[in-house]
Amino acid sequence: MRVSWTDDRLDALSGRMEERFDGVNERFERVNERFGRVDERFEEVNRRLDAVETKVDVVGQRLDTKIDALGGRLDTILLGLLCVGGGLIASLVTAVVAVIVT
Repeated sequence: MRVSWTDDRLDALSGRMEERFDGVNERFERVNERFGRVDERFEEVNRRLDAVETKVDVVGQRLDTKIDALGGRLDTILLGLLCVGGGLIASLVTAVVAVIVT
């Protein structure tokens, strides 16, 4: 059977296609609205991350200042530990030699 396309059938098809495309356009508009809300959320996340980054920078600067202040004290402590450790090792060696000799 052969189908003939009359003007009325073409007009009906055109109307259905326009209805479908209108539906597609509405869905794209909803998607665009959702992307707009997502963009707003990302902007808020970026603002929060900037605030966190600022706080981390401040904490890092404070930590650097405290480490610099401790640097001189740590050098003194390490020198003291080296002297005490060296003295203990010398005493131990002397005791071992004394035990071997006697």
